[in-house]
Amino acid sequence: MLSTIYRAEVGELPTLDSDGTALQARELMDKGYSLTELGRLEEALEAYDRAITLQPDYAWAWARRARTLRLLERYEEAIVCYDRALTLDPNYAWAYNGKGIILDRLQRPAEALICFIQATELNPRDVWYWYNRGDLLDKLGRRREAMDALQRGLSIDARHPNSHARVGQIYRNEKQYDAAVQAYEQAIRLLPEYAWAHNGCGLALKALGRLNEAILSFRRATRYQPEIVWHWYNLAETLIMTGRYQEALPPAREATRMDPLHAPSWGKLGQVLRYLKRYEEALDAYERAVELDESFDWALNGKGIILEQLERYDEALDCYRQATLLDPQRDWYYYNQANVLMLLGRFNDALPLLDHAISLNTDYARSHALRELHREKSLGHPVPERVEIGAMLETPSLAFAPRSFYELTDFVSVGGNDLKQFFFAADRENELVRRRYDTLNLSFLSFLEQIVARCRETDTPLSFCGEDAGRPIEALALAAIGFRSLSMRPASVGPVKALLRKVNLDQARKVIEAARAEGAESARPRLMDWLATVAE
Repeated sequence: MLSTIYRAEVGELPTLDSDGTALQARELMDKGYSLTELGRLEEALEAYDRAITLQPDYAWAWARRARTLRLLERYEEAIVCYDRALTLDPNYAWAYNGKGIILDRLQRPAEALICFIQATELNPRDVWYWYNRGDLLDKLGRRREAMDALQRGLSIDARHPNSHARVGQIYRNEKQYDAAVQAYEQAIRLLPEYAWAHNGCGLALKALGRLNEAILSFRRATRYQPEIVWHWYNLAETLIMTGRYQEALPPAREATRMDPLHAPSWGKLGQVLRYLKRYEEALDAYERAVELDESFDWALNGKGIILEQLERYDEALDCYRQATLLDPQRDWYYYNQANVLMLLGRFNDALPLLDHAISLNTDYARSHALRELHREKSLGHPVPERVEIGAMLETPSLAFAPRSFYELTDFVSVGGNDLKQFFFAADRENELVRRRYDTLNLSFLSFLEQIVARCRETDTPLSFCGEDAGRPIEALALAAIGFRSLSMRPASVGPVKALLRKVNLDQARKVIEAARAEGAESARPRLMDWLATVAE
C-alpha cells in the first residue's frame, strides 16, 4: 500500500543502499539537525561534515550545513554551501530560500529576490517562501507586488501570523492605519506573544491618535521581546506624547541599557529628563546621543534647549546652528536661534531667522508672535517680558478641540458658571430650574475630568474660576479630580483652605468613584457622609 502511494507521488521506488552509507549519512543529518535546534552549532557542523564525507553528492547535507552557518552569521561560507546544494539539485526550493535570506542580510536585495522567486516557482505551496518574497518586495518599496505575494501565501495558510503582520506593515506604510491595525490584530490572535506584531500595531494605533491603546501594545512588545531596543523606545515616546513623563523614564533608560550605542534612545532619554526638569542629566543624555551620531540634528536641538534653560546662551545658539545646518527645513530650529538672539538683545539678527521660519511654516504661531515682539521693540515701544495667551473654557464644545489647540494655549481656565449653564441647558438665574443642576453631578464631574486629562496630556496649566471654586464641598471635588488652581473671592479662601488641609484628596477621589460605581446621580451625599466621618 505504502509503495503504491510512494510510486504515485515520486514515480519510482527508492534505491536502497546495500552497504549502509546513505543510511549512516542520514543518521548524521538527523544528529546535525538536532544539535542545531539545541544551539550546539559547531557540533552540528561536524555532523554535517561527516555526512558530506560519506556522501559528497548529498544536496540536503550541503543545504543543512549552509543553514547552520547562517545561524553562526558566517554568511559567505553559507552561500558556498547553498550553491553546492543547488549544483547538485537545481530544483531545490529550500536551498534557494535559504540563500535568499542570506543575500538579503548581506544587502544584496536584487540577488535575494531572484532566489525567493525561484523558491516560490519550484514549490508554490510553501507559505514561508511567499512570505520571504513579500517581505523583500516590501523593503524594496514594491508594495503592491509584496501584497500580492503575501496574499498568495495566505491563500495557502490563512493562519500564518507572520504574513498577516507583514500585511499590516504594508498597510501602515501606505498610511491605511485602520486596515493595518486589523491585520496586526489578526496576527496577534494567531500568535499572542508575537512581539513584532504588537509593536507594529502600536505604531498604527499611535498614528491614529489612539495613544493609550498604543501604549498597551508597546508594553506587550517589551514583555514578549525585551531585548529589542525599539520596543522600549516606542513605549517611552508614546508615554511622552500623553504627558506621562515620569512613567516614560524607566523605558527610556531601558532602551539605552538594551543598546548603549543606539543614539535615538539617548536622545529620547534626554527629552524625558528635560520634561522632568532634570537638566544636567538631560544634557548628559543629549551629549551621548550626539557622540554616537554627529548628524543627529534632533538631539543637537534638544541639547540647545537644555543649554538655553541653563542660561548658557552662546552654547545653545551654537547647537541650534549646527542642527539647522544638518536639516535646513526644520522651522523650529530657526525659531530657537531667534529666541536666544533676542534673549541676548540681538534683535536685528533675530528678525531674518524668524522670517525664514515663517516661510517654512506659515502656521507657526510662535514665530509670528516673536517677530511682532521684535517689531515693537525696534519701534521703541515697551513690551512685556512674557505674554501668555490662554482660553476660557465656557462651552462644552471647546473641551473637544484638537490637541493642537491645547498645545498652543499657554493656559486654560474653566469658567464654571457659564459652562454649567450650557452643560445642563438650564438658566442659572432662573430659580425654578437652578436646583436641577449640581456641580457634583457625576456626569458633570466626568466631563471635567476629560478636560483635566487633556490639559495633562499637553502639559497645559489649568484652573477653575466661578462661584463653585469658593464653595468648600465643590472645591474639594474639583481638587479631587485634578484641578490644582482655583479662582475665588478673597472671603472664600479661608473656608476652602481649611477643608482642603483637613482631607486626603486621594481618599476624596475614591469616594467620588464609589458614588459613580453605585450609579448615583451626584457625588454630594457620599462626600457629605465621608466628611462627617473625617470630622469625627
